[in-house]
Amino acid sequence: VKFKDIYIFVDEYSASSSELMTLGLKKYLDNVTVIGRPTYGKGVGQRVFEDKENKVIIYLVGFYWNVKEENIIGKRIMPDVYVDSDDFEAYFNEIR
Repeated sequence: VKFKDIYIFVDEYSASSSELMTLGLKKYLDNVTVIGRPTYGKGVGQRVFEDKENKVIIYLVGFYWNVKEENIIGKRIMPDVYVDSDDFEAYFNEIR
């Protein structure tokens, strides 16, 4: 499906996979507009694997890399259109 325009709403609570998706779409598509406030800038994820039978636990930490092959930890995605409100109508007003 080809979309005429793609709008991504972000704020300071947007982190991890939502940041990676935003970066990927912005890099490969020319019809993406990011609306809101700068994102969290999370660049790590954790996963726990537990084997109670063998009394083993593995705590895995992975670093997220954006599509430009930079670690995104501590970096924030700056929106194309800044919205200083938590009201969704303020976001939608920018689209209109």
